[in-house]
Amino acid sequence: MKNSSNKLIEFLNTDKSFQFFSTKIEEELTLGRKKVIAGKWYFRDLKDYEESINDKKSFLISNKINDEKDLKDDYIYIQNLLNVYSQNIGKYLNKFHNVEFDQRYWDIIILPWLITYLPTQLYRWRIVNKAIYEDRQLIFSDLDQEEIIPNTTLDYLNLIRENNQFNHQVFKRILNYLKVNENKKIKFIKSKKKSDNKKIKKKKLTKINLLFYKFLELISIIVSKKNLIYIDDHLFRKKILLQLNFNFKQFPAFLFFKNYENLIISDSNHSNKKREKIDNLNCRELNKKDLFTNYLDQVIKFDIPRCFLENYKVLNKSVETIKYKPKIIISAYHYHNERFKLWIAKNVKDCKTLFFPSSHGGGNQLMFSACYQFEKKICDKKIVWTKPRESNDIQLPSSKFIGFKNNRSKKIFITYVEMPSTKYPLRINGDEHQSYFKNLKNIEYVKKYLKEEFFHQFICLRSGGENILERKKVIKLLGKKYIDKKLSLHKY
Repeated sequence: MKNSSNKLIEFLNTDKSFQFFSTKIEEELTLGRKKVIAGKWYFRDLKDYEESINDKKSFLISNKINDEKDLKDDYIYIQNLLNVYSQNIGKYLNKFHNVEFDQRYWDIIILPWLITYLPTQLYRWRIVNKAIYEDRQLIFSDLDQEEIIPNTTLDYLNLIRENNQFNHQVFKRILNYLKVNENKKIKFIKSKKKSDNKKIKKKKLTKINLLFYKFLELISIIVSKKNLIYIDDHLFRKKILLQLNFNFKQFPAFLFFKNYENLIISDSNHSNKKREKIDNLNCRELNKKDLFTNYLDQVIKFDIPRCFLENYKVLNKSVETIKYKPKIIISAYHYHNERFKLWIAKNVKDCKTLFFPSSHGGGNQLMFSACYQFEKKICDKKIVWTKPRESNDIQLPSSKFIGFKNNRSKKIFITYVEMPSTKYPLRINGDEHQSYFKNLKNIEYVKKYLKEEFFHQFICLRSGGENILERKKVIKLLGKKYIDKKLSLHKY
């Protein structure tokens, strides 16, 4: 015991010894050493960040990418990862469930998760590798916490962009891999501090709840089961949705209630032992010297959300009750509803249904889009807002703004729309965290320099981002001028 204490003291006292901070929760565990900070999410506010710039004992890791070649290389790299890992996970899922479904079936289900999982893991992998650059010796606080396993694609998205404990868990695993497999000098210090992660309260599974949603689905199926075209009720405004169905001489179908899905999925059913029994995923054919794929091969099957493994059967069973087989599905398909994705995949596989997903956002025109154009792998035609870029793209107006009338008789505002910002990074193609605190800085600038007569008409609209800390500070500055409602952009 004494020898281990002496080794720890010796490790801490070396000139190359740094304490690595991956999340804000480790701040209370500082050992007074030089700091390597993973990202701007570590800081409490803009002032805290700016003070750290002059702190010679703190080193903030930057992931800024300015060079177009680097952006292109990363984009192609992740697209290759998507192709290889989707194929391998498809084979893995067939073995796990003892089935032989084609690749398109599994791609429809898992690609919306993979397009978030791969970039977020790569981003954190690169941060850790920059932290150990120049042979630094890292100290990392090992928190006492239960492993967090996402239940669905949406769970993973919310956890990776907002949850401190989940991000700490991801960084810890990368550090441990590099220590064990690459002999990097990393010291884990057990912390007595317990995780303050609050378990999300789930709605209790009751027969009344289930019967209620089953009844709603049954009624919708009865009135729409002869429809040749299924039009996703989230794709258009309700008035346009009704008009389209009326023109097709059919009733609109309202299916796939999110609360119903939450009720039938259990978040306690998880088995690493069963996941381990299936052969490891092996994607090293991309590049045998690529340490990141070596790392992913070891961990990815334990990261697959439960809805694709342990909870797949109960979800699939609930989908079997939907006796509706349209010829065409037009959808705002993305990651929000696992039952919906299963139903689409089943109809495409069994009934040769044509599948037309629509752009869910306006980023399709970007040269290096965040979705990596993954829909081209699974769709018959893709509905886009902008000029087609893939052979199966069809350009139509933005679905939410079809029939929109701009009434200029109403009062005109000077409007600032928040730049989307999440607590933790979601993308690898360019550093969205270079814009961290940017909304706050912009609002402070506007409030200081905009003349009162114009500021009187100024409003700020909420974006789709969820950087709650920054938002609270912006609201404090603006008060009622901040429109704190989702989809406020549609109204204003």
